[in-house]
Amino acid sequence: MNSRLPATWFLRTCLCLLLPGSVALAQQNPLHITEIPRPAPGKALPRVAWVAENDRSWQEGKPTFTLNDEKIATSARGWLATTNEHLLLHVVVHDENHYCDVQDNDIWNGDGLQIGFDVRGDSTGTGRKDRGGVQGPDDAAIAFALGKKGPQAWVHGASRDEQQGELKNAVRIVRNDKRRTTTYDITLPWRWFASAPGVYPYFRCAVQVNDMDAGNPKTTYKLLYGDGAGGNLRTFLFKKLAYAPPPADYNGLVVAASEAWQPGDLAEVRYAVATRTPAVLTARMSGAGQTHPVPGDGQLRVFAVKAAPASPTGYDWLTLHTGGPADSVQIKNPDVIVSRLTARLDSLLPASPHPLFSRHLKSVKSLVMNEWAALQLYKAEHLPGARETLRFVEHLADGFAGDAGRWDAYLDGRRSLFFAYMSGHDRHLSYYMFTLPDGWAPEKKYPLLVELHGSGNPNPLSGPASQLGNGSGPGYKIPKTDFQLDRTGYHLYPFGRGNTGYLDIGEIDVMEALGDVHRNFAVDEDRRYLFGFSMGGGGTWNIGARTPDQWAAIAIFAGVYRDAPGKKVAANLKNTPVWMWCGDKDFLYPHMQRLEKEMKECGLAPVVTYQPDIGHSFDGEAQRKALKWLQGHVRRRPDTISFVADTEEHPGVWGIRLVKDYRQGLPSFTCTIAGNRVTISSTNATALEVNLGEKGLGLRGDAVVVWNGKEVYSGAVALLSLSEKGAVKRERPAYWFDGVAME
Repeated sequence: MNSRLPATWFLRTCLCLLLPGSVALAQQNPLHITEIPRPAPGKALPRVAWVAENDRSWQEGKPTFTLNDEKIATSARGWLATTNEHLLLHVVVHDENHYCDVQDNDIWNGDGLQIGFDVRGDSTGTGRKDRGGVQGPDDAAIAFALGKKGPQAWVHGASRDEQQGELKNAVRIVRNDKRRTTTYDITLPWRWFASAPGVYPYFRCAVQVNDMDAGNPKTTYKLLYGDGAGGNLRTFLFKKLAYAPPPADYNGLVVAASEAWQPGDLAEVRYAVATRTPAVLTARMSGAGQTHPVPGDGQLRVFAVKAAPASPTGYDWLTLHTGGPADSVQIKNPDVIVSRLTARLDSLLPASPHPLFSRHLKSVKSLVMNEWAALQLYKAEHLPGARETLRFVEHLADGFAGDAGRWDAYLDGRRSLFFAYMSGHDRHLSYYMFTLPDGWAPEKKYPLLVELHGSGNPNPLSGPASQLGNGSGPGYKIPKTDFQLDRTGYHLYPFGRGNTGYLDIGEIDVMEALGDVHRNFAVDEDRRYLFGFSMGGGGTWNIGARTPDQWAAIAIFAGVYRDAPGKKVAANLKNTPVWMWCGDKDFLYPHMQRLEKEMKECGLAPVVTYQPDIGHSFDGEAQRKALKWLQGHVRRRPDTISFVADTEEHPGVWGIRLVKDYRQGLPSFTCTIAGNRVTISSTNATALEVNLGEKGLGLRGDAVVVWNGKEVYSGAVALLSLSEKGAVKRERPAYWFDGVAME
């Protein structure tokens, strides 16, 4: 342990729950144990049966719920039960055709079940966290379906990122066509929910049966037991249940508050036992130990534990378990965990083999300290968010203890670099992820792939934790797209300020990251490619249509389309190749169809693929095809350029900038270049800025400029300001992008 770490109030301690009669050992560093009053029992509630591990007789009794709707023939019955180790659900759906024609993370969009869990019954879930909601560690939304891949369970709402995605071995689904029934047998470990049965007095859940083909293919029906299990996970709408009495051999232990954020904090411990027999708590420290009576005499004991006095050596946590190490739960010291990571980063800096690695280390530390400072303000009001940040810090600490702390891991593509920067727009600390090409030579110019992420966890440490966290141990694989794995060029992955849709500050973030890359790396400006999926696809459209001169080609995967077609902004992409891809089962499929229609109405010919039977996903085959297509294009300045400026931030392309007359409509221009003769026609513009040289149209020698039918300039290529008074040479731009004169 680092001797510089501050003294803490924690003990590295092992607490074991034992039967009465344990022998008390030497008394030292006593634990303070305080009983927490429990609420009085409420009205009678449906009960979750407590059964033996292999018992199935409970599935033959009275159902926990029966669901039907007079509008359709589909119906369902369901039973809930628990063992000491697992939560069990048995659901029988009667449906003429109950088959899911999508797979993986799209199964919520087909026939099947969506189930929301709040196993502590505390109603902490107020929505998906990537939409600003709050979730506890015990809250989750899981979809279950039988489809092309057989039975599948997919987590689409959970507080921990590592819980997201496919849940293996969670469900057995059997279809009986003769009886027209589909039977779901769901088995979920209580440990997955960071809880135990009976430790909390109540259990909440909601079950939604999806019937996507009732009546006709475009009709969707939902049978509901409770509500809030869909896309937004609102646990306060779930059904409330109680537990049946536990078996005689049961005991369970849960730490409700797993962190103590300041000295003197009490960590709430919940202990469930099968009988009213007195229980004791045994603490072991440095080979010695002591016993303490557990307060209370009922089946549910709720108490708080505080270790004292403060440990002088800065231990990380207090560990409690009910038996072996596999049953451990921990009360963590956040300050020590953060200090461990920053100390590790500091220790790597003096021996850093390259300036980029040094900047990377400093960037990660800056991001962590920035989020840690912000956490001090919101931790009391938003404890789940504070715990999530701490978990990401732990992942990063594990990663930098391994190959994330070695420069060679970034040279060979195992890891991606993170570079933080201070935004010139609002002084905000932002960052981007950057992957080096294979055999990187700093002086060589490489192509640049700019990938815009979809909506997801907005926590700024989520991305760094996924790419740099954990370790290189068995079973761990850093998530990467085919674009990252290609490594024939640079790969830029901007943060985009989280879930902004790449509008306003989100777009500024992308362009600032792009500028930082150009200042620090040799980039082939004629081989820059922009692409993204979902929100990132929408961002590709939003940015690409307004900066078409920056890209050799763009690719839109299942993108969100927000623009009003009447603006005809798609016409800006006439000289930019466009690839479009979307599954025909994707909820954004109509968006892509509208975007395709606008492009074709503006004279574009995008390459469009609608993949059959695919929902909202971005599979490897689509990525590989798009990558090959993108890399087949090189940017060239066209001889005919058209542009509509629908925002003040995007006044033009190829060195031609419009100054808008605010009393009129959207400004636009068309420019043709024949040799060194430049002919420009514009509407709704009071002035133009035209760069004839290398930074604009790329002309050399002398040039002639004709504007709205009148020759306004003849002479050496230069930066010009055009107005009704004529042409004026400039050494620097005469206008801001919003049209305000700089003089």
